[in-house]
Amino acid sequence: VDGYIFRLPRIYFDQSETSRKMFPLPPASQPRDVSEGDAILLEGVTRDGFEAFLRVLIPLWEFDPIEPMTGDEWLQVLNLAQKWDFPKIRRIAIDELNKHPIEVVLKIHIAQLCGVTEWLIPSFKALAQRENPLTMMDVELLGTETASKITRVRLLVKHKIEDNDGGNISEADCEAIIRDVFGNIGAAQ
Repeated sequence: VDGYIFRLPRIYFDQSETSRKMFPLPPASQPRDVSEGDAILLEGVTRDGFEAFLRVLIPLWEFDPIEPMTGDEWLQVLNLAQKWDFPKIRRIAIDELNKHPIEVVLKIHIAQLCGVTEWLIPSFKALAQRENPLTMMDVELLGTETASKITRVRLLVKHKIEDNDGGNISEADCEAIIRDVFGNIGAAQ
């Protein structure tokens, strides 16, 4: 990873079918010496991201507490846990990220990339009721399809508020508009 070699027991990675396929090694029952030539190149993974992932993975196996990490480190852990199919680590990362403030457009982007459907409805609501319109940076991060749907939601919410003589829109009405525009948004994971 980024020119560094990490020597780790394979048992840490055996809990995930995806990682067993990604890191093909002989069965643990056939121990052998491992050389640098046996190293597995992890493309698209940064050293910092991998180290953050290990700071969660190893304590889970050792039954040790997980060290405090920043929101950015938890984002990297979530990304790798999603990519490598580590559901327990993914859940921990989501729970930890819920404790960190994440800008709403970035949160939607992360939710869509990592399948965190439980973040979508609340984030869509916040964006639908945000006073400022979407910026070009928002559109770039969300993609044109999501951005156009959010624009539609914002317009429908505005009309609903106008129908209420400028009063507020209920949470249920806002959610109904979001579900109508976005279709089936999965249940929380």
